[in-house]
Amino acid sequence: MLIFAGGVCLSYSFLGSVARYISTEVRPTDKDKLNYLLSGSKDAIHDIRGNKVICPSCKCSNDIDAKFCSNCGEKLIIVCSKCNEENFLADNYCKNCGYSLK
Repeated sequence: MLIFAGGVCLSYSFLGSVARYISTEVRPTDKDKLNYLLSGSKDAIHDIRGNKVICPSCKCSNDIDAKFCSNCGEKLIIVCSKCNEENFLADNYCKNCGYSLK
């Protein structure tokens, strides 16, 4: 009976160690996955349904051709340094020449 009780205690101890190991090894990668998925939503978001652009500062909806937010005055476009094409803040590459905007 004593050997059985000792075996049960050891198995619980082992399972606790496994749980602690998994929580320290797996949780940080879950955070990285979440940050990767949300990274595209940090800048202005295109509202395709209404053909609008959302301001990154105040989240106000603006016309697709607006250069500045109608609510707070925040800049809504970025100009390509290579070809001077206007692009949305959320774009990583120029829609005209493909040059990196970041």
